[in-house]
Amino acid sequence: MGITGARETIRACRYCFMCRYACPTFLATKREAVTPRGYALLLMAIDGGKQQWTEDIVRAFYQCSLCGLGREDCEYHWPEDDMVRQAREEVVGTGHAPQAVQAAAAALVEDGRPWAASLSLPASSHGPEVLYLAGCQARERRPEIVSAMAQLLSAAGVRWAALPEEGCCGGGLHDLGYSAEARQKAESLAAQIAALGPETIVTGCAHCYRTLKEFYPAWGVELPAATQVLHSSEYLAQILREGR
Repeated sequence: MGITGARETIRACRYCFMCRYACPTFLATKREAVTPRGYALLLMAIDGGKQQWTEDIVRAFYQCSLCGLGREDCEYHWPEDDMVRQAREEVVGTGHAPQAVQAAAAALVEDGRPWAASLSLPASSHGPEVLYLAGCQARERRPEIVSAMAQLLSAAGVRWAALPEEGCCGGGLHDLGYSAEARQKAESLAAQIAALGPETIVTGCAHCYRTLKEFYPAWGVELPAATQVLHSSEYLAQILREGR
């Protein structure tokens, strides 16, 4: 179960509240239940059979932004964000996921993105220098960012392409607690990337960036060995240094 995998973090965090003022959710709500210590105490009670999943407890775990600031602030860098993710896996696995979470996950599984609209980008071609992954939120909510990046890549003379149907990288489903579905999406996207064969994957989405660089290796999802993953800011700095 997810709780068992987070046991060491639970044991550490339940005794300490030093990171609470690094937690944006605590600063907004002033509720101890939504701090790493609060989560650890709740999970210990559930793990010990003293508490059941309730609507309020589930809601508390979905209030966490998974920003990782508690981990960064902690002297020992306990992965409190992973503890919350694993708890959400248990929530999903025991059938306690809120309706809104189920709806968001269903949209990601079915459409590959939580919004229906799409932004037209250059058709993919085999072997581009750069594959640009916009990320679903930029595509749907801030298309001007995507358009600006497209103009920059073209102005620099970069041979680039985008996937015609850019699906979910798996990160959103992973954060919601749908781990199996997240891996399926990750494998699908990795296969599309492998078929295209880019030298570099560039994304402006912090979520996609972390998912491809950190979660894919942890899940055993392989990208082409020669392909590097860069944030758009890293890539733009690189081509500026090259005088492009």
